Amino acid sequence: MITLGKTTSDHPKVFFGKVGVLIINLGTPNNYSWLGIRNYLKEFLSDTRVIETNKVFWFIILNLIILNFRPHKTARNYKKIWIEKLNMSPLKYFTELQKEKLEKKLVKKNILVDYAMRYGNPSIKKKIYKLKNKGCENII
Repeated sequence: MITLGKTTSDHPKVFFGKVGVLIINLGTPNNYSWLGIRNYLKEFLSDTRVIETNKVFWFIILNLIILNFRPHKTARNYKKIWIEKLNMSPLKYFTELQKEKLEKKLVKKNILVDYAMRYGNPSIKKKIYKLKNKGCENII
């Protein structure tokens, strides 16, 4: 007997009909190490909407001066406020709390709530894909 394709029971479930609510915050480094801060600053300060100046001039200033000297001082300040027990910055911690509280308010099955950061992690792009894969046809 010849079969053309899989039976309906073999087909993966397709999710649809949901609405995604994505809370977006500015961003935070993954950790307060020199490299963690440097990576965050590089992403943030490389955005031409944040720094509007000559690109060549800014590239030199950013990569030769700022990204070599600023992460050390910034890391010391982040270490003072870092939530060690959870290994996260206060911004990420409170953003997660906002997400959880909003989820409790929007308890309908067809509404999914998540959060992302404009700079750093979790990225907006990854969270949009995640919501779409869970069946969100509209994301606000």
